[in-house]
Amino acid sequence: MINPEEFWAGLADDLQERKSQGLFRSLVSSRHVGPTSTIRHGKEVLHFASNDYLAMAWNPAVCHEYHRIVSTWGVGSGASPLILGASEEYRNLTIALSSWHQCDSALVFPSGYAANFGTLAALACPEDLILSDSLNHACLIDGCRISKATLKIYPHCNLNALDQLLKKHRSEFRMAFIVTDSLFSMDGDLA
Repeated sequence: MINPEEFWAGLADDLQERKSQGLFRSLVSSRHVGPTSTIRHGKEVLHFASNDYLAMAWNPAVCHEYHRIVSTWGVGSGASPLILGASEEYRNLTIALSSWHQCDSALVFPSGYAANFGTLAALACPEDLILSDSLNHACLIDGCRISKATLKIYPHCNLNALDQLLKKHRSEFRMAFIVTDSLFSMDGDLA
């Protein structure tokens, strides 16, 4: 068993190693001044890392409507809709979405991360097999893990390896899921 002093000394050594390799990351203060600009270290710079692809977070009509809705309804439900009930607005949105997509019902998630994570966590179970691309986004990896399904990872975009895993393990499980990004966010390549 490691003693606490050794544990903390080991962490300090690991941290120093990261710093020496230029891999240490820390939060930097910045102030957004528009959809493409940020003040950083006292200087206005362009940023290219935003997830606000269409600049909707800065759209005057969206900001006005957001302010109106928050002033009327607050900023959160306070609990899961299964506990407290869903708001009328949420229900209307899900009805409109299910009608638009011509399906029985809809579920709205707060982000793409939550949608991918939640879908995998809900659909796969311990009796299932998940075959996951090695470069999948963290939301898919986390969803696979929380599902408790058996997870097999295949080399990135290697369909032969995927096929071999499927042939070898499929019969052992209730269901098999092949989980892959369509566009890999870190490398920009397609599945």
